[in-house]
Amino acid sequence: MSPLPFEERFDTYAGYRRALLELIQGATSEIVLFDPDLRETGLESSVGLETLTRFLGGGRQNRLRIVLHEPGYFERECARLRKLYQVYHHVMALRQAPDDLRYLTENFAVADKSRIVVRFHSDHPRGKSVIGEGADADGWRRRFDALWEASLETVPVGRLGL
Repeated sequence: MSPLPFEERFDTYAGYRRALLELIQGATSEIVLFDPDLRETGLESSVGLETLTRFLGGGRQNRLRIVLHEPGYFERECARLRKLYQVYHHVMALRQAPDDLRYLTENFAVADKSRIVVRFHSDHPRGKSVIGEGADADGWRRRFDALWEASLETVPVGRLGL
């Protein structure tokens, strides 16, 4: 019998950032993230960068894939995160969702096969973090994979030095 998942709800951006950092800290091989622009993730903060660096440098199997609606914030405001992308471009990839998928408003991250963080709507901080079997990580992962396939490569490594 599978253990029940542990679920924690949040209703602030600080709670969302904390849940996302905990997801990254607990990841052992792959993280996928769908977010409109990364603005509310906290990944550009020193703690966010340190956590991502530890994950990306933690093993050859570790991978991070991100789909954004709009890469402008990443390109203009995330100098430290772009630098991390330059260093780890071999295990980190970013894509932009096509315009016809702009109606997707849930933000989510999946780590491995048993951790998810979901923000129910991109305009609000409310969401949940779920860890454990039964977290429906497979369902969210399939959703991300379909989004990934429909998305376009963005922010080529060569453009980062501009």
